[in-house]
Amino acid sequence: TSTLETDAAQEYGATTTYDGTTPTKSATGYTYTFDGWATSANGEKAYNDGSTPTVSGAATYYAHFTRTTNTYTITFLAKDGSQLSAGTQTYGTTLTCPTAPVISGETFTGWTGDNSTFIPEAQIGTATVPAGNVTYTATYGTDAYTIKYFVDGVEIPELEQTAYYGNPIVTPDYTPEAGKVFNGWQAVPETVEGDTNIYGTTSWIDYTVTYYVSYADATVVQTYTGLHYGDAFPVPSNPTLAGNTFAGWDSEPATVTG
Repeated sequence: TSTLETDAAQEYGATTTYDGTTPTKSATGYTYTFDGWATSANGEKAYNDGSTPTVSGAATYYAHFTRTTNTYTITFLAKDGSQLSAGTQTYGTTLTCPTAPVISGETFTGWTGDNSTFIPEAQIGTATVPAGNVTYTATYGTDAYTIKYFVDGVEIPELEQTAYYGNPIVTPDYTPEAGKVFNGWQAVPETVEGDTNIYGTTSWIDYTVTYYVSYADATVVQTYTGLHYGDAFPVPSNPTLAGNTFAGWDSEPATVTG
């Protein structure tokens, strides 16, 4: 929440008005129109713009908006580019798709959008209207192939996909183990041309452990670099200072976690 305007030192009974620019709000798929003021964040509208009550004490008013769900033009084309249907559909509702033409010797596999999305046949009836005008083209394949994914040379069976010839390859997300970052999938073909193995790698995150020893007039720093998640936590030798007894470190984890 940001402050739009502050009217300070207002007299009791005075009338205050908002003199700033019209408040705005935005969100994907929706249009928000300013229509007045509420007395609490996300509360119901209490006053129209310009009709807040006279001053009777300190008050805070919150911009209130009406929300309208956007509609977008959704167009469907046959494989040859001829139009099958076109019309407006409401954002977030179930996407209404026409029946794809039957092509001898080919199998309909889904709709490919000009917004770089693909709706598999299995998701027709559950896919929702996107935020924006989109043209979808019927996509076909003749044979099903297996896409396998390997990370650091090890196959990840749960990521295996079945895809049809000519369809775009949509790589899955992969979450590495703790202490590593995923470097991405390498050399991914744009479309399915046969059984395909796709490879990715991870890298260890390097951590640094620093020890600070504070004396009356000096600070000694002991630093360990290049440590990885799960490594044994390094502990330096106990520091010495004439006339003093070392009391210990404030924290000594068993392994490195960050």
